[in-house]
Amino acid sequence: MTTIKLVQNDTAPDIDVALTDESDGSQINVSNAGDVIRLYFRRIGTTVLKATIVATKPTGGADGLVRFAWGATDLDTAGEYQGEIDITFNSGKKQSVYDVLNFSVRSQVG
Repeated sequence: MTTIKLVQNDTAPDIDVALTDESDGSQINVSNAGDVIRLYFRRIGTTVLKATIVATKPTGGADGLVRFAWGATDLDTAGEYQGEIDITFNSGKKQSVYDVLNFSVRSQVG
């Protein structure tokens, strides 16, 4: 799996993810205003969350495209991290994306 490489203390780039159904490759429609998508971000080897980031839907969500924007302290510590995406649909049903995202945050030089 690909590792997303970032730099300590940055707040960019945003992370765009296309949510798809693994069984048939179709887009997961998250266009309902009540559909909430979160990225749970933690350092590898720990159980403590570093951040919980709520996604925006830059194209409305019908196409499954969501965007996660880093907060000011989300990337303040260099290290190796994992992220799990969780969808809570307006109906109350919950779906976690099976594959985790891997992140490497290197120390800032300047």
